[in-house]
Amino acid sequence: MPFFQNPGHPLYFLTRAALAALAISSLVISVLGVAGSLTPLAAQETEPDTSLWFPRERLVPGPLADPLEPGFRGAAVRSDLLRGGLPDAERRLPRVEGLSPDGEDWQGIVSLGETLPIRTIVNRASAQGGVLGAQLGILVGVTARFRLATGRNEYVASDWVVGLPLEVVRDQWDARVLLYHRSAHLGDEIMEDAGVRRVGYGHEGMQLLVGRVLASGSARVYAGGSHLFRSETTGTLAELGRPERDRWEIQGGIERGQPEPHRTSGLRTVLALDVKSSERTQWQPQWSALAGVAFQARSREGMLALRWLHGPAIHGEFFLRPESALGLEFRLTP
Repeated sequence: MPFFQNPGHPLYFLTRAALAALAISSLVISVLGVAGSLTPLAAQETEPDTSLWFPRERLVPGPLADPLEPGFRGAAVRSDLLRGGLPDAERRLPRVEGLSPDGEDWQGIVSLGETLPIRTIVNRASAQGGVLGAQLGILVGVTARFRLATGRNEYVASDWVVGLPLEVVRDQWDARVLLYHRSAHLGDEIMEDAGVRRVGYGHEGMQLLVGRVLASGSARVYAGGSHLFRSETTGTLAELGRPERDRWEIQGGIERGQPEPHRTSGLRTVLALDVKSSERTQWQPQWSALAGVAFQARSREGMLALRWLHGPAIHGEFFLRPESALGLEFRLTP
């Protein structure tokens, strides 16, 4: 039997996902570009198409407050992730040393990665004076967590994501279709010192996020979700005796203060709120927020902001464990 007809073959799901991504990508490009095809030809010819390899700038920004979106940033947060007494979580934690009476401690969250544009398919002015463009890229990132209040600074967990995004923009509207893999890993030190065991967490899926810049031009809203066509987490849930499956995620948010590519200096306020919800956690909302100041000098930009997390933990190895965290985050554009 050919591999594309055999559900047991490792390439079966990848083939299905690639075909689905191609179909959705074609639909998104058609929908966002249809208005241009209905305008007079003279109005469309405002600027020639610009197609090039390895462009410097992305067409569509990633969610600013999403703590797992690839980027270069680090945060120190006061978190209750490792507190005990949670029988309904993915595991019962043994007593973890170094926590406050409330079960909190200081932890570092570091993200390394980026979404790199590979090929700009089209990038020209639209008939309305905006932008009509489409771009292919590669997305790679890791988000890791460490304890800061102990002598060993134990490595707690990390989540990896690798994906192929197609980004499309037309005037105030934008969209991202992302075929991706995500996996979670438990830190060696916390397994050795606290006796914490790893749980299976990982999936492949396809995400669609659609955004719009508001009329004022100062804020952007977005919404969408993911369909997971293969999930190791479904087996973990079954082992725990839970009825949930791991097939769907939804996401939305609002943000103000995204980077401005043609701006070379100055300060601006950054405010961003992101919320996710998934079938595997019975649709409990996972809130993430940023509030701070971004500063820009030539092609580099930095940001200093308060970081807030509330809801199911962001790391897959603790996906059923509730967490509240507040701290300070610094990020830098490469």
